Amino acid sequence: AGTAGGAAAALPVRQSAVPAADEIVRVGGLALDLPRHEATWRGRVVPLTPYEFKVLSCLAGRPGQVWTYQQLHERAWGGTYFVGPAAVQSVIKRLRGKLRSAGASVTIRATRGVGFRLDGGPELALVKSAGRALRRT
Repeated sequence: AGTAGGAAAALPVRQSAVPAADEIVRVGGLALDLPRHEATWRGRVVPLTPYEFKVLSCLAGRPGQVWTYQQLHERAWGGTYFVGPAAVQSVIKRLRGKLRSAGASVTIRATRGVGFRLDGGPELALVKSAGRALRRT
């Protein structure tokens, strides 16, 4: 009779399901929950493939920074041999469509012949300008 309670007591206590702040990347209304591999735009889930999520996490981790095709390929596909930009371009095309469908103001911009960067849109520009104003005072 006492075994059911004893077995339950022996189970490890589960940590909180809420991720730490550094495990969530935010760019404007876009949030990437890294442990859960989940992207949301203003709280609504944006369904992404694993490759799409990896590429978007790179871009969102440093908005405005240009990532080369090779850098994005290495991050998304690991150590596989880079044969050209086609796979990355395909993922970017799908990501753009999904972000647009979600109504996101963040956009993925191309730097011709080099790679891509995430433009945070007007929301991020306001946050950056407010941050600069605060640092100057």
